[in-house]
Formats: sequence, C-alpha cells, structure tokens
Amino acid sequence: MSLSIGVKLGGTNLMAGLIDANGNIVCRGKEIAYKEKFKREGKEPYSREDIYKLILDETNRLLNSHNLPFNRLLNNDSLNIYISFAGPIDHRTNLVFRPKSIPCMRSPFNLKEEIGLYVSRNGFAASKNGISVFVLHDAATSALGETVARGTLPGEKDLMMLLSGTGVGAGFLKNGKPFYGHGINGLLGEIGYFLVRDESRYHFIGYDIKGDLHIPMGYRKNKVFRHRFSTPDILTRFAKFLIKRKGNGWELTVAKQYLAITNKDTGANKKVSQLLAKMIKNDDNDAVRFLQIIGSELALALATFMAHPQHRREKFINHIVFGGSLSSLSTIYSNELQKIVRDSLCVNLKNFNFDSASAEKISAGFVISRLDATRELMGLGAIIRSS
Repeated sequence: MSLSIGVKLGGTNLMAGLIDANGNIVCRGKEIAYKEKFKREGKEPYSREDIYKLILDETNRLLNSHNLPFNRLLNNDSLNIYISFAGPIDHRTNLVFRPKSIPCMRSPFNLKEEIGLYVSRNGFAASKNGISVFVLHDAATSALGETVARGTLPGEKDLMMLLSGTGVGAGFLKNGKPFYGHGINGLLGEIGYFLVRDESRYHFIGYDIKGDLHIPMGYRKNKVFRHRFSTPDILTRFAKFLIKRKGNGWELTVAKQYLAITNKDTGANKKVSQLLAKMIKNDDNDAVRFLQIIGSELALALATFMAHPQHRREKFINHIVFGGSLSSLSTIYSNELQKIVRDSLCVNLKNFNFDSASAEKISAGFVISRLDATRELMGLGAIIRSS
C-alpha cells in the first residue's frame, strides 16, 4: 500500500494525515494551533522552516503511532506531499502571495519548491525519483472534500465553497474539477479581495501586475469581503454589538475580554462563538438580530458575485457551501444563519433581475457545511484518487 502525506496548512491551524492511493485517510493527527504552539516555545517570530519542521514531526509521529514504516510513503520510489494552503496561489508559477494570516509568508515565494528542498535535506531523501509536492488552494480542496461520500453534497460536480476562517476564501468546482478562473493569475478563489457593496460588477482590488496583494489606501477595510466575513471579524463585530446593546453581566465581561486580546487566541474565538450559540438557543433577541445583520450582508455579497455576467450562467452558483471554523463551532446558530441567508439571498437575486424560479433555486442551494477540518484532507484524497 502506497501512502502520501496530506497537510492542511491554515492561517491558524495545521493538520497532517496519511492518505492511501484510493484517497482514503489512513490516519491523521489533531489540529495544531501552531501559532500558539510556537509562542509557547518562544519562537516569535516563527519562520517557514518552523512550519516545515512541524509538518515532518507530525508525519513521523503518525508513522510511529500506527507502526507504519517510512517506506510505505514511497510510491514508485517517489514521495508525494499534498498541501492544502490558506493563501493566494498562482497555479501557473507555484508562487504563493502574502497570506495575511501567516506573517512569515508575506513575500511571494515558491512553496512547492521550498518545502520539497527542506524535506529532502531533513531525512526524506531516500526516494530515487525525488519528492513531488502539490500545493492547492484550501477552498478548492475543501470544495472537493464536500463532494465525497461523507460530504455535505456527495457526488456534486459543480459548486462554490466559501470558507470563513482566519481569512476568507472561495473554491469552485466545474465538472468535478477545481476551477481557477481567468486573468489575475487565475486567482478567482481569492474572493476575499472584492468590495462587498460594489453592485456594478465583481470587483477585485489590490492586485498589481505581478500578482501581489494589497488593499489600496482608497478602500476602507470594512468594505472588503475578507474584513467582513472572516471568523475573527464576525466574532469581533458580535462582541462590539453585545457591548453596545447589553447592560452589565457575564456576557459583557466575556465580550470585553475577547476584544482585549485582539483575536489572537483561538480558544477565545470558540468562547465567544459558544456564547452566541447559547444566546440563540435561548431566543435572545439581540443575538438573533446580529445574525440577521450578518446573514443579510453575506447574502448581498453573494448576490453581487452571482450577478456578474461571467458568473450568473455558471452551474456552481446553484450549490454554495459555507464552511470553515465559524460554521463548525456551533450547529445551533449555523442552522439559524442558513435560513437567514437563504431568505435574504432570494430577495437580493430578484433585485439583480434573476427570475423568481432561478432566485429560489439558487438560494435553496445555500448550505452550511457539516464537515470539520478533515474536509481538506478528504479533498486531497479525492485529488490523489483521480490522479
């Protein structure tokens, strides 16, 4: 049995797994909040090599804990490493561009080449045919993961995956394959860099001719998609909303503590998310009102995207999966949010001159993912299975 290394490399967490030739996850580790881990170890700032070492350490730990010899990783005398990466990727040059959430990767570089060299120099140089590294956008691998048997939309060939995590990204499937779009280095998946309320067209901002990313001075961050719908930004908005609307109480204390640590603690994200879930469960009017605001804004942003002439005839707009750390933290408010987005999306699509039947079909196709972080490893498994 040949095995490949699969790696989820997010803006906050990292997970490694071993995947067989049929795309099945043989074993996987736990999600590691690597930023917090490096901080505890006194590695601030941490380097790219710190991340690569963690990947190899996790791989060796999985091999040892499952009594798997290293040679099981060799497939026809080559070592295959598949990385699901939370950042912009030019799939023609293999350059990654400035993921805001990973400071040591803010200068464009070739991740595929660099990690291959690191692995070969650190104990994995035994393969005769070298090391093959594949780097894919995490939203694209997540989209594929949602189509496997355990996924939210098993067997679906055309869909859009919207990920809310440390940042925001989108992945697209056309005819069962990742679709990267045209122009701007094929970075259609970088949906985080378009204006939320630009209703005239789907508008990318911040790309120079080399594909580098920045947000120009003329744009306020709160009008850019990634600064409105990432998990930390949504929870920060909830904390501020709570402080403004509530009197003194334990909820206010939790919200103030959250804002005081400026979103650097993933445990605090979970605590505030659980607070939101509890308030929704208790039919708290303020929490419901907050979800209505977020859901309406998300629906408008999606409708703006779908109304672009190049997108409104695409099949993938009929199946939109919303996932990431925000959706996985609580099914209680996820269910409520799904209903709000569907209702508002239908109205917005009609305002963009979609006929009633199309608007209702598209809005009904919006679903909240029921998968956890393993979806990315499942997506990598689907790629391995089809290769």
